[in-house]
Amino acid sequence: MKTTGNNMKNHSLKSSTPLAVILALFAALMIVPSSRGQNYGPWSPPVNLNNIVLTDGTVCSPFVNSTDPDRNDTHPAISKDGLSLYFASTRLGGLGEYDLWVTHRDSPDACWGPPKNLGPIVNTPAREYAPNLSPDGHWLFFHSKRTDGCGNGVVAELWAAHRPDISNDLGWEQPINLGCAIHGGVNDVKVTNPATGLSTQTDSAGPNFFDDGSGKLYLYFTRNSFPNDQQGFHIHVSTCTTDIDTCNKQGLWDQGIRVDALDSLFRDTRTAIRRDGLEMILSSGRTPGSLASENLWVSTRPAVTLDQKNWAPPEPPNCDDKPGCSPWNPQGPLVNSDAFDGGPALSWDGTELYFFRVNPVNANNNIGLVCTEGFVQEPPDPPDTGTGPVCRDLYVSKRTYLTNTALSSSADPSVLGQSVTFTATVGSAADSAPTGMVTFLDGSTSLGTGTLASGQATFTTSSLSIGSHSITGEYGGDRISSGSSGSLTQTVQYGVCPLFDQARSVKSGATFPIKLQLCDANANNLSASTIVVRATSVTAVSGFSGTPDAPGNANPDNDFRFDATLGTTGGYIFNLSTRGLASGTYSLQFTAGTDPVTHSVSFGVN
Repeated sequence: MKTTGNNMKNHSLKSSTPLAVILALFAALMIVPSSRGQNYGPWSPPVNLNNIVLTDGTVCSPFVNSTDPDRNDTHPAISKDGLSLYFASTRLGGLGEYDLWVTHRDSPDACWGPPKNLGPIVNTPAREYAPNLSPDGHWLFFHSKRTDGCGNGVVAELWAAHRPDISNDLGWEQPINLGCAIHGGVNDVKVTNPATGLSTQTDSAGPNFFDDGSGKLYLYFTRNSFPNDQQGFHIHVSTCTTDIDTCNKQGLWDQGIRVDALDSLFRDTRTAIRRDGLEMILSSGRTPGSLASENLWVSTRPAVTLDQKNWAPPEPPNCDDKPGCSPWNPQGPLVNSDAFDGGPALSWDGTELYFFRVNPVNANNNIGLVCTEGFVQEPPDPPDTGTGPVCRDLYVSKRTYLTNTALSSSADPSVLGQSVTFTATVGSAADSAPTGMVTFLDGSTSLGTGTLASGQATFTTSSLSIGSHSITGEYGGDRISSGSSGSLTQTVQYGVCPLFDQARSVKSGATFPIKLQLCDANANNLSASTIVVRATSVTAVSGFSGTPDAPGNANPDNDFRFDATLGTTGGYIFNLSTRGLASGTYSLQFTAGTDPVTHSVSFGVN
């Protein structure tokens, strides 16, 4: 015997559809956009590192930024694991004008501890500034005016220090000048000032290391051809084609080229490149767009190229909360201020942007320690006026990876009372799968929650009523992942329990009594006189199609008649006339109450 369509026997045994889950997972993975496409949401409003509050509500102690009068904390660098933050500072306890310091935290959602000075191997009485870490954590790049370089302390030069143990933030070896070993190295560039005719060595500052994975190493930095003109800084990049140890120890970095695509007529200084090389944050005084002073700008490119010509024109992050920016730069809260915002550093996952901001008071505003201009704190040259205030504090802005939630059902349509498992698959471009909770809803009614494991969360229910249900899976996000949702329409139908032999045939012209019950997933009879069952059509394997013919008025309006004597609790009967039907197997289609599915049963004519 066979019941065509959505019969009780066939449907109740089909409890899962693995292909649906596979397709949902594929759809979620497709969140990864093209190279220039935006994997992230907008940046959050910046927060002073002395005002950090953790996700659990813990208020962190104000350790990072100095609260002493007239002290600067500037030009941060974040380690690949996100647990060590290096920066330059004029705080008390240093060895010189600016020293390099480091602060540590136990996890990405923990408070920063008290900073430590890197000590006399790295720091000198001169200026050590703008630290930057290699991804493997073994090399620390920075610039300095120490006297043992190519320029004898007259100009800023690029340096690198090595440490054997990446877990030891104070274990740095003697720094190496990146340009002295080979004539024509990155620091050994002389230019002629057309105004004076004198040949002058250039400032090289703000190193930013990048490895594209192809064997080509890049060192972005800012070069000032005329050190007496603070507006003369422009972004350059030097390359080396061997391993980083050899490049640094043997001074194999080339002189570098100017990155014209990121350039402006104004001061362009520190850069921060995303680990894939496709996004660059830079500090620039360009106009229009910068506020009262130098601010942060962002550019992207579709692919890493040696000539650097494919960078898009830089724009303010989040468009400075103004319309009209590119699709890769989502509009959001104001990141820049009307003060000096610069010295950017990106976390390895691209979700944290550290930078400095010039403040009228040090660190906590409630302390009210007024900053004043002074050579030790900030040289009185453009873009600063020389009249103060110029104290620098470190800030952080955060963004999350965009996610996509795809929802699938183990059985759609399902029979009333059947267990249905909904699977939410959440994907993003992050290295690790999103974590957290997914809330499952039927319309606006919460069904329950599921915890993500390997990017998937499930919820199982057997309580859905007859009809079509709008099911939604809402992912709430985590520390680095944005929230998203996916939805589907789940159809719940009656099961059909035939009360006749569907293989039986009658002679053409005879009446065939079609008897059946409406059942749930456990074959319980749900038939009731209040549920209208209506015959809609008759079809045959041969392609015949017509309207059902009920003899007399036993089935007015093609409705089945409810018969309380059928089975133990009643059922339905439709006396179908087979007049004019040729020999063959036919099916009778019918609807049942609010059930959105059209059902069918089989009968034969001979």
